[in-house]
Amino acid sequence: MASKWPTRAAHESLVDAIRNVYDWAIARFTYTGDAEQFGIPEHWPTRAEIEAQLAHGGRIVGDCDDFAFACHYALRTMGIDSTLVLCWTEPGQKPGTYHMVCHCAGYILDNRAPRVMRREELERGAPELGLGAYEWDRMGSGDDWSYVKKGS
Repeated sequence: MASKWPTRAAHESLVDAIRNVYDWAIARFTYTGDAEQFGIPEHWPTRAEIEAQLAHGGRIVGDCDDFAFACHYALRTMGIDSTLVLCWTEPGQKPGTYHMVCHCAGYILDNRAPRVMRREELERGAPELGLGAYEWDRMGSGDDWSYVKKGS
């Protein structure tokens, strides 16, 4: 199956590559909740599922985890290490909203954000962009997860 992952130019900086992956993913992303798409509360996509979507229509249809996994797989395809992060986006509210983003070299690729954000920006919140403070809960590859300690 032919995939349509982005590529990294030899002269491209890491930050430019991260921004290009975000731009590539956001241009192809259509938000659809898992309950609507699959009839279940939560579904995390495999690399093969994302590649199938790209090969048949060139779109990534799903929720925050589909976007985060697509960015994670794209960065890994370029040889760039990244992790997935589960976080609370309204940590002061109970129960809050659980959300997934892709983290790479201190930058966050998030379908809710209008651009690549620094981790620190999201930790303190960006109300001018409609984003409250994020609280990191777990980081991992999708298979293995580690809890994030406050202040780490």
